[in-house]
Amino acid sequence: MIKNIIFDVDGVLINLDSSYHKFLQTSYPEYKNMKIEEMAELFPIDGEDGAFELPSRFSKDFIDSPYYVNRPFFKNTISVLKKLKSLELTLITLSAASSPEKKLSWLADTFGDLFNAYELSPAGVAKDEGLKTVINKYGLNKAETLFIDDRFFNIRAGLRAGVEVARMQPDLFLPLPKDLSHVRVLYDIEEIFDLIS
Repeated sequence: MIKNIIFDVDGVLINLDSSYHKFLQTSYPEYKNMKIEEMAELFPIDGEDGAFELPSRFSKDFIDSPYYVNRPFFKNTISVLKKLKSLELTLITLSAASSPEKKLSWLADTFGDLFNAYELSPAGVAKDEGLKTVINKYGLNKAETLFIDDRFFNIRAGLRAGVEVARMQPDLFLPLPKDLSHVRVLYDIEEIFDLIS
């Protein structure tokens, strides 16, 4: 039975693709008429990643933009987190960050006390060390722990860590490769309840 859930944030609870889209449209004249689905055509998704990533040349401008802090929730995110908390599960974020202080501040302001802890891992690096740290720091039983992420390399990190793993399917994505075809895919955050019962 699942008693602990470790959440990636962007692409799982927060629609980062939408923030990236608005940022590109409003910040660069050449993208002002771009449709969201065109982002993956202009900036192809890395086969080791599996989800859309803003090219690094835009990263600093994005972090300094209002879209860094104004990221929309996926539908039902807050109500699902509140219900999970009422079930007395341990809820922890393990979010990638290129600007750790800013990310931690944003997480605390955005989610308040919905999580037991906010943890970070370096951006662009598989979450092996982050998962190991979280599991040890909070004394989590791996057999009772679920990790949800959208990126292939992090899903593989979860499998290596020995926890239950699920993929949240982002809007802009590549399908799971063969070696991950056994991983449960969630299309809506409410489907998490099927995994914890």
